[in-house]
Amino acid sequence: GLDIISSHADSNLIECNKNMLRKHKWNTLDWPKNLLIKGILTSQQSSTSSMIEKYNIAKHNNSRNFKSLYSQMTKILVKFSEAWHQGNTSDILNLLKKQNTLIKQLDHDFDLGIYTQEHNKILDLAKAIDLFYKPSGAGGGDLGVIISDNALKMEKFGNELSNTNHYVIDLRE
Repeated sequence: GLDIISSHADSNLIECNKNMLRKHKWNTLDWPKNLLIKGILTSQQSSTSSMIEKYNIAKHNNSRNFKSLYSQMTKILVKFSEAWHQGNTSDILNLLKKQNTLIKQLDHDFDLGIYTQEHNKILDLAKAIDLFYKPSGAGGGDLGVIISDNALKMEKFGNELSNTNHYVIDLRE
């Protein structure tokens, strides 16, 4: 539902946590001017329903590990919200990387299928250029996002990615 709330709020970006959602409240956020984002279309889809099923089984069977990861992610997300409200793109990018490390750990430890082989290849390319990359979480997993505050690095990434079978799309104009 967050995409539906964003559409209803007529906003490109909203912030909504569980407490806010219960109250039917959310914050409309501005995108920092120097933060760039592009989408990467991949050809390797993953099954969202399968990921959710694996996630629920792993969460039930490994509740201690999940509570630890949840606690770490919650702390990162609180700091992320603060950084976003301050427009601090350096902190935003560092916190995205920290959260993504935990998501990769979750994916690896429980074989959820969040990161397909294709996503991992794109991630390696992004890391080599010092960019942030992750699967978007939308639909069938065939979309990723690349985020940076450096236009030259984004251009270099786009040029290197153009040698592969992937499509880069602008998500902000």
